[in-house]
Amino acid sequence: MRSRWTPSTGSVRWRRALALVLLVSLAIATGSCDGCGEIVYLDDSAVFDGGLWHGGPSPRAARATHAAVELAGDALVVGGRGSDGALLTVERCAPSAQACDVVGALLGGHSFADAVALPGGHVLVSPGREAVAFERFELATGTARRTGTVTENGRLVVLADGRVVVIGVTQSWIYEPSDDSWREGPSRRTPSRGAAAAALDGSRVLVSGGFCATCDDTQAEVLDLDAGTAVAVAPMPTPRQYHRAVTLADRRVLVVGGARFDAPAADLYDPSRDTWTSAPGTAWSGLYHAATLLADRRVLVTGGDPDLPAVIFDPSTDTWSSAPGLTARWHHAAVALPDGRALILGGDNGHLDQPE
Repeated sequence: MRSRWTPSTGSVRWRRALALVLLVSLAIATGSCDGCGEIVYLDDSAVFDGGLWHGGPSPRAARATHAAVELAGDALVVGGRGSDGALLTVERCAPSAQACDVVGALLGGHSFADAVALPGGHVLVSPGREAVAFERFELATGTARRTGTVTENGRLVVLADGRVVVIGVTQSWIYEPSDDSWREGPSRRTPSRGAAAAALDGSRVLVSGGFCATCDDTQAEVLDLDAGTAVAVAPMPTPRQYHRAVTLADRRVLVVGGARFDAPAADLYDPSRDTWTSAPGTAWSGLYHAATLLADRRVLVTGGDPDLPAVIFDPSTDTWSSAPGLTARWHHAAVALPDGRALILGGDNGHLDQPE
């Protein structure tokens, strides 16, 4: 990762928090890190409901770098790591329950993985840092099986017709859940790690940013899966890595986080005009966060910022508001629920309890 993450302005707390989060990420990924100290994994959850935070179900295992999807009004948690290493257990967390339930297991570890819900109570999980293949988990039986031969840990995007697109560093792939089949999609124009991806209309996917050895991390392209093409589009106004992208109800795309601390927290892409604009200002700025599209069409951004753990973007007015009450965290999972609530699960606290 480039040194662009180092802020030129900001508080000592910001610089300390950033350095610690990057060290924690390295420690989680490799299992060791000089100077990291003990990583604090969180075993809590929180429910966002009508602007207020409430305690949620207690996970059976404290974990970070996991993924979660919504199934039948609950959250299904997969992958991640805890204090003893990779976690294979799959937990089902009902927002109104006292505790989550272990409902099965994966075949291998999947930290820093992505996951999407499939029809019939199935979940597709990307390889992550430890695993060698995608896994398809079935809730009814609590079992998982490997699928396909793709080994790259890419971003997952679900198209309107149910197909799943995997966005890798140089290549894309298309997964058809109905017959468990895979095929190659278009190659990317600009290879990068840590890019964000969001579905546009039809079979098109916007891919933006990420660490690029030959560009400035503002690059953006649209992959058309049916046409088999990748077309460069207008670059982002802000360089971003490991950010999040959310398709809004008006078809614009909000990209948030992953930028310098003195840069705009978010940018908006309008595919009808091929233009970007910086979203109005907010004090939030972070990385290793989550961005969740709520049922009311607002976007809840959680984690990544020790001083402002949660903010909300309202696309009807293009304005931000704070959502105080959430414990600061990174590497967590967030799930939007059909009833309008959101469930935030686990993560790590980035060593915020360490002395200044």
